[in-house]
Amino acid sequence: MHDAFEHAPILEKLPLQIECIATYADCLLVGTRQGHLLLYSIKDGSGAIRFKVDLRSSNKLFSKKPILQLTVVEELSILISLSDNVISVHNLETFALLSTLSKSKGATFFAVDLTLKLCVAVKKKIQLYIWRNESFQELPPELGLPDVVRAVAWAGDSLCVGFKRDYSLIKVNTGAATELFSTGKHLEPTIATLPNSGLILCRDDMSIITDSEGKHTQKQSLTWSDTPMALEYVEPYVIGVLPRYIEMRTISPRALIQSIELQKPRFIAKGKHIYVASTSHVWRLVPVALPMQIQQLLQDKQFTLALMLAEIVNEPATEKSRRIESIQNMYAFELFCQKRFDESLQLFARLETDPTHVIGLFEDLLPSDFRKQLEYPDEPPKLLMSETEKGYVALVEYLTQKQDIKAQKNLKQRRQIIDTTLLKCYLQTNDALVAPLLRLKDNNSHVEESERALMKNKKYNELVILYQTKGLHKKALDLLLRQAQKASGPLKGHQRTVQYLQHLGPDHMKLILDFSVWVLKAHPDDGLKEHIIFIWNEIQPRFHNKLINCYREKVQLLTREYLDSLPEGDEPVAPGSEPGELGELRGRLLFLLETSKYYQAENLLTHFQESFYHERALLLGRVGRHDEALAIYIHVLQDSKLAEDMYLDPPHIEGITQVTSNIPAALAILKEHHQKISTAKALELLPATIQVREVYEFLLNVLDEKETKRKQSQVLKSLLFAEHLQIQEQRMFYQAHKIVITDERVCRECHKRIGTSAFAFYPSGEIKHYYCYKDQSSSERSTPRHSPTPEDNRR
Repeated sequence: MHDAFEHAPILEKLPLQIECIATYADCLLVGTRQGHLLLYSIKDGSGAIRFKVDLRSSNKLFSKKPILQLTVVEELSILISLSDNVISVHNLETFALLSTLSKSKGATFFAVDLTLKLCVAVKKKIQLYIWRNESFQELPPELGLPDVVRAVAWAGDSLCVGFKRDYSLIKVNTGAATELFSTGKHLEPTIATLPNSGLILCRDDMSIITDSEGKHTQKQSLTWSDTPMALEYVEPYVIGVLPRYIEMRTISPRALIQSIELQKPRFIAKGKHIYVASTSHVWRLVPVALPMQIQQLLQDKQFTLALMLAEIVNEPATEKSRRIESIQNMYAFELFCQKRFDESLQLFARLETDPTHVIGLFEDLLPSDFRKQLEYPDEPPKLLMSETEKGYVALVEYLTQKQDIKAQKNLKQRRQIIDTTLLKCYLQTNDALVAPLLRLKDNNSHVEESERALMKNKKYNELVILYQTKGLHKKALDLLLRQAQKASGPLKGHQRTVQYLQHLGPDHMKLILDFSVWVLKAHPDDGLKEHIIFIWNEIQPRFHNKLINCYREKVQLLTREYLDSLPEGDEPVAPGSEPGELGELRGRLLFLLETSKYYQAENLLTHFQESFYHERALLLGRVGRHDEALAIYIHVLQDSKLAEDMYLDPPHIEGITQVTSNIPAALAILKEHHQKISTAKALELLPATIQVREVYEFLLNVLDEKETKRKQSQVLKSLLFAEHLQIQEQRMFYQAHKIVITDERVCRECHKRIGTSAFAFYPSGEIKHYYCYKDQSSSERSTPRHSPTPEDNRR
């Protein structure tokens, strides 16, 4: 709670009993039970006197009866009053009577909207008027109501009417009424309006917020300390007049703002100023300056309310924007302190706060010296391990959005901080993401910070990736050498060193020579077969043959294991697509056979027999035995695409300077296997220079086949349609007869009532229970007209 208003006495112990009040400009109107109308001028005082109150006029002859309601229309300089159960219009300056709405005799309430339409409640009717030609003119017809009106208010083109027991919404144009809800146990309606034609309707100690259609706009209602006798909305507060208090509350967020104890308040009036009155006292509610209210709220960490007030402060746009941003930053920090990490970081993201300030909220993500330079509203909280992990998850999402920052100062440094922080977060939340992060082309992780974090968590594989992407190859190879000696480590053995050396170019020949020494000493075969071919680009056939045979032996062994592990009935996948190490090695083997120009295919063919069909076809193509290769592609592998590729893009054959595409063979395949080949894709593969007559037979075969399929489809369609018509005819025949079952109809066999049982119908018009009909012992059986259907069972 905070002080939104101050209250100051204006009138005390008035000898006349107050029945209503109204205000305009710096004036206060008081209507009394004795029929007197008092006009006060209220101006700022000086010293101990806060307000200077002058009685400008006292009209004792205003009415002979109590003045129950007053409304000022300042633009027209008129005063509308309800007294002696009639509505009157007066001059605002002299209070002289301008007119009396004679037809309003018996009125109990009235309301005026912004367009100067007047509604008057007269017992169980509502009269409508509009201001024209200096007077209110009636708009027929009257609206009939089910009960006496106790309160009424305009809501757009509708009227909200409060009866003793409930509220209704009435469309003025049509008179259509919609019941809303009850007034509760209090049995007294209280209505206030909102600027957007919304409504505040009281039900006992609750106020329900609706739109002009009567639909609830807030999930929760306002709850008062007692039943309000009057309500008024003064942005952004709803002021409720209770038997002993006035309370100020906000709609969203739903909160009690202030409570002021007064002596039996009853009435409230709003204009340039706000007044509250009892039957003998009047007080003015003076709003506390919004910047002061905001300051109070910030001290109490009521940031949502502070932001709401900051939006309505009357100040230059730049100052308002700066104030709102400052409050939002404080709010985001407070959300973080409350461990509401998602909300906090989402708000920081919308505010485009410097990511380093957000990262600094976590204790161990920035270097301590750097973190000490950051300023926060208070000391960031110490987080427990579980809280830290939850916070890191939210931080990862925030930083992922910030990775694409472009137009900021110190861009390189900020990206470095973001990527390094992401790495540390991944290590704590999802370490499988560390390696992909480090492999990103534009990764900017700080080497030393990342190195320390990875070493601390013993992520040696990721550390190698870090060194590799940062060009620190000697560090990477040193680490691989040390880890290779550990029997149980993730980098044990020599394979990772071999792979690393394979990816180094000729610019790093010294490193290659230095670190290949230990591999060659420990594993001479592996070092020889891979290093020589991939790094030194050796062209001697024996080395290529050796590597191909090594791959073949390993693939052969793994293939047996793979086939043995397949569930019964499952087919093996295509060569090179097998799971795990088998797929990787076979893919490399196929790549070698397709790309290497230096192996001796004729020497390798004898080793590639059963289960190596793809590889054998490649070797056969290399030695010029194309018919055998095509036979494998088409009849064994059943892959016409590979056959097409072989004819249209022939491999290089050692000793033959130029090998041209075998277009006739490719066309022969298209002609013979057109039903198995995509026409569009086949035509795309053919050279652009090929003539139409060369593909004429192929296209003719395709068109013939499609025409045959089209005719077959048409015949089938016609047959199905004819069958459909026969079935429909039969259905119509059976449904054309109506059988009426009454309580008097009995079974011909057992003479019992048919009731709701299934039955059989005979051409003679007789009927039997279906179970009697099925009884083979029944005599004199006749053939029923048709079998019983669900339709026959209807009575």
